[in-house]
Amino acid sequence: MKSTLVVSLPSTSSRNSLWTYIPHLPRCLLRSLPSSEVSTATLILRILGSRSAKSFSLDKLTSRDYTANHVPYVIMRSFPAILGLALIPISFLTLIALRLSLATAILGALLITFENALIAQSRLILLDSFLLFFTGLTMYFWVKFANLDSDGAAFTRKWWINLTLTGLGLGAVVSCKWVGLFTIAAVGMGTLRQLWLLLGNLKVTPKMWIKHFAARGLCLIVVPGVFYMFMFQIHFWILTRSGDGDGFMSSEFQHTLDGHGMADTYAGKLIGPHHLERA
Repeated sequence: MKSTLVVSLPSTSSRNSLWTYIPHLPRCLLRSLPSSEVSTATLILRILGSRSAKSFSLDKLTSRDYTANHVPYVIMRSFPAILGLALIPISFLTLIALRLSLATAILGALLITFENALIAQSRLILLDSFLLFFTGLTMYFWVKFANLDSDGAAFTRKWWINLTLTGLGLGAVVSCKWVGLFTIAAVGMGTLRQLWLLLGNLKVTPKMWIKHFAARGLCLIVVPGVFYMFMFQIHFWILTRSGDGDGFMSSEFQHTLDGHGMADTYAGKLIGPHHLERA
């Protein structure tokens, strides 16, 4: 007596996007999935382009003639320029938070203002403007947190806010480009130094030290990790169409994409007594 085993692949299902207001979602973003970056900056640029032009695609950014291809380059260049401009007050406030003199803070802000590389970079549609902005913002919150921690204001509301914002900043930095791992390393070294000093402080009990360790682990490891994985989830929410990069993904994942051209398939195989004997 023989029986038949029928195996069905997952059926194609349309995914509900939380960002349904974004028209004409780009297929080219699918190429970023198998790469080393899940770019938050790319998503922001795509939103800016889609809100300004109905038929915009990130592939058009590689063209020489933005006008002929209807690239909304004005708003897409304005936003990185604004982020580059925001680095100036962030640098000033960071130097003030480091408890340097007002003259030193002004000098540092002026150096950022007239830095030629930053000026040129801020005029272009690049991910580096987002990376530097989030890096500067993260370091500002970290310095504020370190000041509160050294002043004995641990576990206060401001202490938790700056620590959490530092973790969110780390997640934003590394989700823009993986070079942001150097920022994580810098904050990590500072965290290790803080914990080492707390370990040698006789006024800090072992229970209190564990609380310090847990708070930093939660905000500087869990929060950035959740933020980074949430960027992946946003990609999965909005990337519902097949594109040039879906060949890197598994067949099960490709089967869930719209326009992949693969219908439900069924694999049938006869199972005889010899199969049961082997089992």
